[in-house]
Amino acid sequence: MKHKRPNSVTWLAAGVLIFVTINITRFITAVQQWTFLSDLPLSVSSFYFAITGLIWAITGLLILWALWIGKEWTPRVIKVYVVLFAIYYWLERWLVKTNPIMNTGWTAAAIITIFVIILVLWITSRPAMRKFFGENNERKPKN
Repeated sequence: MKHKRPNSVTWLAAGVLIFVTINITRFITAVQQWTFLSDLPLSVSSFYFAITGLIWAITGLLILWALWIGKEWTPRVIKVYVVLFAIYYWLERWLVKTNPIMNTGWTAAAIITIFVIILVLWITSRPAMRKFFGENNERKPKN
């Protein structure tokens, strides 16, 4: 029996969709502004911005699809995904910064990062979420 998608799954999917949109925009902007980015005194090439935007967007679309249809592995993968992105974000922020303005907002960014990680961990631990991803995908015994 298929269970109704909980609101928490819908909200999480909306968050992933926003994340995907941001990274598709990053990819498109990096391609469109390739020459401009190449002329900036950055510690990475324009290719870096394009490829990371594309990778995060594609993996985000995969997670969005899995969330929406209720794949059983989705809660585990999304937990890893949010932690990996947080690590990536902070490494990029630390390694790619070339502008003194990038030194501002660390406290707010840290608070938002911690909040998002805790929120995703909490949402994926909710009983309705576990029921949706568990019972939707119970394996039928082979005859």
